[in-house]
Amino acid sequence: MLEITKRNFDHVRALMDYELEDGTMLHASEWNGECYTVEKVPYYPIYRGVGEPDEDGDYEEYETIGFERMFRPENQIEGK
Repeated sequence: MLEITKRNFDHVRALMDYELEDGTMLHASEWNGECYTVEKVPYYPIYRGVGEPDEDGDYEEYETIGFERMFRPENQIEGK
Protein backbone atom coordinates (compact mmCIF):
# COMPACT_ATOMS: atom_id res chain seq x y z
CA MET A 1 0.00 0.00 0.00
CA LEU A 2 1.21 3.49 -0.87
CA GLU A 3 0.61 5.95 1.95
CA ILE A 4 -0.99 9.36 1.28
CA THR A 5 1.40 12.24 2.00
CA LYS A 6 -0.88 15.15 0.93
CA ARG A 7 -4.62 15.61 0.39
CA ASN A 8 -6.42 18.32 -1.62
CA PHE A 9 -3.44 20.55 -2.40
CA ASP A 10 -2.53 23.09 -5.08
CA HIS A 11 0.10 22.13 -7.64
CA VAL A 12 0.88 24.46 -10.56
CA ARG A 13 -2.57 26.07 -10.55
CA ALA A 14 -4.41 22.73 -10.27
CA LEU A 15 -6.08 21.27 -7.21
CA MET A 16 -4.76 17.73 -6.80
CA ASP A 17 -6.68 15.09 -4.83
CA TYR A 18 -3.72 13.17 -3.39
CA GLU A 19 0.05 12.85 -3.41
CA LEU A 20 1.43 9.40 -2.61
CA GLU A 21 4.68 8.45 -0.89
CA ASP A 22 6.25 7.53 -4.25
CA GLY A 23 5.59 11.06 -5.57
CA THR A 24 2.59 10.15 -7.72
CA MET A 25 -0.04 12.90 -7.80
CA LEU A 26 -3.68 11.98 -8.40
CA HIS A 27 -6.15 14.42 -9.98
CA ALA A 28 -9.95 14.19 -10.18
CA SER A 29 -9.76 13.99 -14.00
CA GLU A 30 -7.96 10.64 -13.62
CA TRP A 31 -10.75 9.12 -11.44
CA ASN A 32 -13.15 6.76 -13.24
CA GLY A 33 -15.33 5.89 -10.25
CA GLU A 34 -13.26 2.86 -9.31
CA CYS A 35 -9.61 3.91 -9.52
CA TYR A 36 -7.24 6.66 -10.63
CA THR A 37 -5.36 5.86 -13.84
CA VAL A 38 -1.98 7.56 -14.29
CA GLU A 39 0.10 6.71 -17.38
CA LYS A 40 -2.06 3.58 -17.90
CA VAL A 41 -1.31 2.33 -14.36
CA PRO A 42 -4.40 2.03 -12.13
CA TYR A 43 -4.21 3.12 -8.48
CA TYR A 44 -7.00 1.54 -6.42
CA PRO A 45 -8.02 3.23 -3.15
CA ILE A 46 -7.81 1.34 0.13
CA TYR A 47 -10.48 2.27 2.65
CA ARG A 48 -10.87 2.00 6.41
CA GLY A 49 -14.24 2.11 8.14
CA VAL A 50 -14.93 5.18 10.26
CA GLY A 51 -17.10 5.09 13.39
CA GLU A 52 -18.89 2.11 14.83
CA PRO A 53 -20.01 -0.78 12.59
CA ASP A 54 -23.71 -1.68 12.47
CA GLU A 55 -25.06 -5.11 13.44
CA ASP A 56 -23.92 -6.53 10.07
CA GLY A 57 -20.38 -5.29 10.65
CA ASP A 58 -20.69 -2.63 7.93
CA TYR A 59 -19.61 0.98 8.37
CA GLU A 60 -21.63 4.03 7.31
CA GLU A 61 -18.54 6.00 6.30
CA TYR A 62 -15.12 5.13 4.95
CA GLU A 63 -11.86 7.05 4.83
CA THR A 64 -9.27 6.61 2.07
CA ILE A 65 -6.04 5.59 3.82
CA GLY A 66 -3.82 4.69 0.86
CA PHE A 67 -3.67 3.31 -2.66
CA GLU A 68 -2.60 0.04 -4.22
CA ARG A 69 -0.80 0.33 -7.57
CA MET A 70 -1.88 -2.54 -9.80
CA PHE A 71 0.24 -3.55 -12.77
CA ARG A 72 -1.07 -5.56 -15.66
CA PRO A 73 1.43 -7.07 -18.13
CA GLU A 74 -0.04 -5.08 -21.05
CA ASN A 75 0.34 -1.70 -19.34
CA GLN A 76 3.35 -2.09 -17.07
CA ILE A 77 5.78 0.77 -17.56
CA GLU A 78 9.40 -0.30 -17.54
CA GLY A 79 11.35 0.86 -14.52
CA LYS A 80 8.30 1.57 -12.34
